[in-house]
Amino acid sequence: MSNVEKDDKRQVFDLRERIKNGEHPRHEMFEHAKKAAPGTILEIHTPRRPVPLLKGLEEMDITVDQIEEGHVRVVAVKIEKV
Repeated sequence: MSNVEKDDKRQVFDLRERIKNGEHPRHEMFEHAKKAAPGTILEIHTPRRPVPLLKGLEEMDITVDQIEEGHVRVVAVKIEKV
């Protein structure tokens, strides 16, 4: 996996270089999301808006913002199913 930082409730993934190199790490991100405990924050950095990734994480509470040209941040919080 790319640059990854983790603590108890926050995981940061910088996927920009991998995506720029033609990789598609969304399935790895889906696995991280599936294994994460409720309340976990996944912060994912990509070079553009990751539409397929967003569709796959639609059950999470998601915020997307563009930091600068070529740098998009997705913040997804895993919510507990009731």
